[in-house]
Amino acid sequence: MDMRWFSFDGTAHITMSGVFDNRCNRAFRQACDAAIESAEDTCVQVDLRKVSYLDSAALSMLILLRGKANAVRKVVSLKTLPGAVREVLATAHFEKLFTLE
Repeated sequence: MDMRWFSFDGTAHITMSGVFDNRCNRAFRQACDAAIESAEDTCVQVDLRKVSYLDSAALSMLILLRGKANAVRKVVSLKTLPGAVREVLATAHFEKLFTLE
């Protein structure tokens, strides 16, 4: 899993590629903490377009990010492409929790 965090134009971006599962917990948590602590950003966008697989641990991590972001009044969106990852998010009804782009 390759994971990166950067800030641009008022949005904190978390990008990743590969398999998003429990093995990514530490890296994802660090990226989320940096995105949440960034005072100039009002939004957090998680780019899942290059993720080939995600499991229930990844879904839990996304929900935890949403909770932390809501606590500091930041909005979280998920950027995806049609495919297996989008199907998992749809099955879990994540469109009710996040903006899916």
